[in-house]
Order: sequence, then structure tokens, then C-alpha cells
Amino acid sequence: MSIFKQRTMAPNQLATLRELESKVSLGRVLWCKDSLVIMTGINPDAPLGTKLAFVSGGSGILLWHRSDNLAFAIVAGGAANIQPGEGVECKVKGILQVLDDTKGPITRKEYELMQAPAGESLYGAVVNYIGQPIAEIDTPANRAHIAKHKSEAAAAAALAETDATASSSSAAAAPQRGGMMTSWEEEGGPDIAGSGLSGLGLERLKPLIKEQVAMKNREQITESLFTGVKGLDTLTPLGRGASLLVIGPSGSGKTSLALDAIQGCQLGSGMRCVLASTTLSAKDLEQRLKGLEAAGCLANTAVFFADPSAPLATKLATLMAAAAAGERVRDEGGHSLVVLDDLSSLSDTWDSLVLGLAELGQAKLREGLIKNEAGQDVTLNPATEQELVDYEGMLVSGAVAQRRG
Repeated sequence: MSIFKQRTMAPNQLATLRELESKVSLGRVLWCKDSLVIMTGINPDAPLGTKLAFVSGGSGILLWHRSDNLAFAIVAGGAANIQPGEGVECKVKGILQVLDDTKGPITRKEYELMQAPAGESLYGAVVNYIGQPIAEIDTPANRAHIAKHKSEAAAAAALAETDATASSSSAAAAPQRGGMMTSWEEEGGPDIAGSGLSGLGLERLKPLIKEQVAMKNREQITESLFTGVKGLDTLTPLGRGASLLVIGPSGSGKTSLALDAIQGCQLGSGMRCVLASTTLSAKDLEQRLKGLEAAGCLANTAVFFADPSAPLATKLATLMAAAAAGERVRDEGGHSLVVLDDLSSLSDTWDSLVLGLAELGQAKLREGLIKNEAGQDVTLNPATEQELVDYEGMLVSGAVAQRRG
């Protein structure tokens, strides 16, 4: 109770704290390529998945903190305008006053996280990572959503024309509607590339990058997942909560195996399935999905799609969005099978970022990027980098510990 009395007795002090906490650090872009960014100077307490705003007008998503002052990000929009040296900052949702067990009442930021669509309307549709239906792929859910959009857009355009006519004949200036985008903006759906199409699955959202569950908090695998594929169920049985990596040369049938598993696991169980496709063209994926539609499984499957020619960051976001959709089902007590048709975008992303670090050079990376508790610059020497340190219960070199954050 004394804490609350203290708060009410010093409103000016609390207001000052809130004002100071609301300020975000203006970072700087060091490297940008293929919609991937290496940057310095952003808030080290920002969680992964935080939305970023670039001075040039672009937007991004925080991917990883390499150190307290060096971070990786993916660009969600405006990649062509982002240049090394420009400013970048984290988006803040609000300022919270909380009670810490050791520090007492403190003020901290609540950052705005990038959300992925995870609602029921995704199932039966083919969408990109923010839920916009892919018009080039013909599925019943896509057709219905696009037809609904066209109908509402025509009605909104007619209403806007009527309002414009009425306002021109009236002396009083009345507020006018914003054209065909009005209905979608009111529903909260994102406008993708100016198309006016809203996203599916927005009735339920999940963070695009979710905090990893600690090993000690993970439950044991006690149930089996039967895919209906005898080779999988017999030779490599899959448990609910487990993962399976399928490796093979191009054309060996990995995608066909995944689609057979999606079809087989739904028989008699109604399990939710999520597929992320980043290697097939829109035409090829449509042909593959016809088998699921004929078997009656497509209506219970959500498909996230990225064209093979899409930037590396888009492919990575597509995989994360598919995982988020599956996690939503899991968190609500259900079961879901998430199939990622290709994982190369994960390794390619980190390869590109590591090459970007190499291009910048060690001197550039160390200059003002590593600081001690007093805020002074620290430059690591080779001995410090090779010295073994404790990292989450493992002895690793200082260089490895720094790379892992």
C-alpha cells in the first residue's frame, strides 16, 4: 500500500520517468542486402519480433540480438530505400509501471510486436505471411474471399461516389469516406502492396517470433502421430511434439511425402495442418493442392506461400508464420501438423548475415559496439575470445558466447 501512496505523492517524478522511458534509442544501419539488415544502437531490451521503423520509411522486424549493441533484422517493407548509415528505431506500444521484486516500482517499455495471422479463416486458403490470399492460386476459400472483397469494394466505391455528389451540392463540408479501402481499414486488415485486400486469419493473432520454451518447461512426448505413410510410421515414428527432418536430393519426392502425411494424419482425427511452401511456383503448388482438395483435406489445411523468387527475408517470415499458426492450435489444447517444405532459407539467412559481418570487418564491429557496465567501450582481444566461459550450462569460447547473444 505504501508503494501506491508514494506514487500518488510524486506525480511529477512519475511523469518524468514515463517521459524518459518513452524515448527509444535511434540505431544505425550497418549493412543491408536481400531484405536482411545488420544494425547497431537499438534498444537491447527489445524482444525478438519487435517492429522496426527506418528513417527512409521502411519497416522491419527484429530477428536477433547478437550483442547488447548489435542486432539482425528482416525488412518487411521499403527494402529498396534502406541504405547503410540511416537511422532505425524500435516501435513502442506503451509505457508500463510495474512492481519489481527487487527494485520496487519501475517504469519500462512495452514494445510493439509483429503479429502473424492464426485464425480459423486461414484453413482452406493459400496466403502470404501476413494473411493476404494469393490470387494466382485457385482454392474455394481464396475465391470466396476475393469475391467478397470485390463486392464490398464496389459497394464502398459507389457509396464514396454518392457521398462526393452529395457534398458537392451541399454548402456544408461533410467528412468524406476514404474510397474502397475504408471497409478494410475499419476491419483492421492490412493493405498489402496497395492492393486493398485484407488478410485472412486476423481474428486470432500470434507473435511472428515467439519466445522459445525452456527445455525444463517442455512436456514429455507421450502420444504418437500416425501419418498414414507406412514408411514413416514404421521406420521413423513421429511423436506429437517432435520434429522430423527429411533430407534428399531435388526431385526425390520430399514434398509428395509431406502432402501424403498431411492427408493421412487427418483421416479420422480432424487434425489441423499447416503447410509452408517456398520452393514451388504458384502454378505448381495449385496442382499439388488439388489432391488434398479431392481427398477433402484442404479445408482443414492452412497454406502459407512465398514465391521462389521472393527475397530471403520473405521466405523466412513465411516459415515463421506457419509455425505461429500451428502454435495457436497447440496453445488452445489442439493438435496440429506443421510442414515446412524447405528449410534452406534458415541456413541461407544466417549465412548471409555472417557474410555481412565479414564484409563490415572486425574493427568496424568492435568499435563502440561492446560496452562494460560503466558504459565504456570494450575491445575484445584474441585471448578473451578464446577463453572458455559458462553459457547456459555449457563451456564455450568467448567468441561463441557473444555470437549466441
